[in-house]
Amino acid sequence: KIESCAYNEATFRIPDARGYQPVHERISNDAPLGACVQTTLCVERLIERLQDFPVQPSTDPGRYVCNYLYYKSLCSAALQGKGAVSVFVHVPLVFSLEDHFCFLRCLIRHIPQCMTVTHTN
Repeated sequence: KIESCAYNEATFRIPDARGYQPVHERISNDAPLGACVQTTLCVERLIERLQDFPVQPSTDPGRYVCNYLYYKSLCSAALQGKGAVSVFVHVPLVFSLEDHFCFLRCLIRHIPQCMTVTHTN
C-alpha cells in the first residue's frame, strides 16, 4: 500500500519499543486531533508506474507507529518547502529479498516523475 495521507492522531493498541502508548493524542499541537496531511506526491501516478507490482493506494496508515512516522515526515517535508516530498509505503514480508530490492529500485526511480504541488498541507 502507498499511503496518500497521515493523521494527527496517535492511538497505539500496544506500547512502542520505548513503552509509549498514547490513546487519542495529537502528534502535533499545531493542528487539531485527527487533522489530515497529504503527501505532495501524486500517488495515483506512482501506482500507474508501478503496475508490475501489487500496489494499491491507501488513505489509512492506521494510528500506530506507521501513521506517527508518516505524519511527522509529511510535516517536516512541508516545512522544507518546494522540492521536499514524503511518501510512506507498506512493504509486506511475503516477497523475497530480491523482489523487495527490485520494487524499491523501481519506486525510487519513479518518485521524481510523480512529484506535484496539487495538494496543500
